[in-house]
Amino acid sequence: MYDRIRPAYPAAALRWALDGGSPDAVRGAAGVDVAAESLADAVPAHGVLLGGPPEPGHDALPGADTARWILPDGRYLRLLAPDGGEGPVARHLRRRGRGLYAVAFEVDDLEGACRRLARADVGTRPLTVEEVLVEPPGPLAARITLRSAATPTG
Repeated sequence: MYDRIRPAYPAAALRWALDGGSPDAVRGAAGVDVAAESLADAVPAHGVLLGGPPEPGHDALPGADTARWILPDGRYLRLLAPDGGEGPVARHLRRRGRGLYAVAFEVDDLEGACRRLARADVGTRPLTVEEVLVEPPGPLAARITLRSAATPTG
């Protein structure tokens, strides 16, 4: 069954740097974004799972309400719910339902990682100075962001 699944991203474009490889290679996951229909419904269950309430305040994300937990190893889990308007999270929920919205990976050299992806015909779009969205070539791929390893999660 799994041999028929084509990867959405060229393997050479996002190679792992677990053995101290190239500085523009992926170091590991920085965090995960999960789409929910309502924070009021999703936060209590995730709070039980993650051992407490989300951190105070919220991440600014146009068109979405957010709740974020920082895990003991520094990675994060963030819930995203539509804020009542039409935005990317509302569109995601209509097309794919609740669940995985995006995965953020850390790289030491964000510009180098973008150049590597461009050579593999995978586009990127800046989100912030320290984070880019990888534009997947297939319509069913999850959103992937690359984040500078120097960017704090807290």
